[in-house]
Amino acid sequence: MTSLRRWVGRLASICLLAVAGPSCAKPATGGRVDPPVVQRQPVDLVQVTSLTELLVRASDGLHVVPVQGVHADGACHPEAHLAWARQILPPGTPLWVERSDHGVPLRIWFAWHGQRIDWSLLLLRLGQAMLPVSGRPARVGLRPYVFAQQEARAEGRGIWGECGRRHIQFGPAAAAIGVSPQLLLAMAIVESGIGQQPWPWTLNVAGHSYFFLTRSAALAAAARLQSQHFDLFDVGILQVNWHYHRSRFPDLATALDPESNQRVAAQILAEQRARSGSLAEAVARYHSADPVRGQRYLARVQAVLQSLCADRSAGRMPDAGNGWAMRGQTTGRQPNSKQSNSKRTTSKGGAG
Repeated sequence: MTSLRRWVGRLASICLLAVAGPSCAKPATGGRVDPPVVQRQPVDLVQVTSLTELLVRASDGLHVVPVQGVHADGACHPEAHLAWARQILPPGTPLWVERSDHGVPLRIWFAWHGQRIDWSLLLLRLGQAMLPVSGRPARVGLRPYVFAQQEARAEGRGIWGECGRRHIQFGPAAAAIGVSPQLLLAMAIVESGIGQQPWPWTLNVAGHSYFFLTRSAALAAAARLQSQHFDLFDVGILQVNWHYHRSRFPDLATALDPESNQRVAAQILAEQRARSGSLAEAVARYHSADPVRGQRYLARVQAVLQSLCADRSAGRMPDAGNGWAMRGQTTGRQPNSKQSNSKRTTSKGGAG
């Protein structure tokens, strides 16, 4: 149990830009400014009754406190998830119940090695719970929670791995520009694939692809490049060039988000199609305005696309619009390892 708690503590303390903000709070020292709150109440945990309900003891007696904003209905093995939660939060754990005024109605915090950890955010980061399904963009105050779930889903943590939900959707971005989801999937495999699996936490620098096990690790590497005044690199599942297209994203964390990355890539593809009048030519120009390099890239995408369509016909893969399953292993390689890539870093449509 000690090793489990230590591991969770290390994982929960990764507070880079992908999950930065009030929900990834540091200790209230060194000038720490807490988010504005309506009410904060210290309580003691009596028992974890479920992942999203805690029985606590306050100054005025016992209360059942719901964990707002997440649910655990999709767990395939709820008993195991409950046992995990009770190891992390044993009876007597001091908690803080907080109501905020910036979009999150109720938070529950607990202390961990000098840090305060948001219970909802930890559940999402480790794949122990899910956000409610919504077609609306997340409010700024909720973005850390959305990012946490996206990372857990892409990496197959918790319920996303055990229940076969580990996938990245290509349907919405493809539908927005009127192309097949399989086309975006094929491009993603060429851009960031390891075998037949696109990997979202990928950077390409000077023709070399770097695969990272987490969004936070990829984000830290990109931040180091920027700190050295270098921004000519490709980022994310469809390797959008940061130098030419940074204005399309609010920040690097969003550029690494698979859905946002696809959306921008689809916009670039649509723009190139409008210029050339040909989808095939648009795919080639997505990689490079140089005809030779562009046609070489197009041939690779077409080969992957034919393979995907053959596999789909044989029942070996799901429709990309419903999610391309990412298998149990992550990259099959060491994190932060340098891998050769036949393509050079390009403008992704920025070179006209």
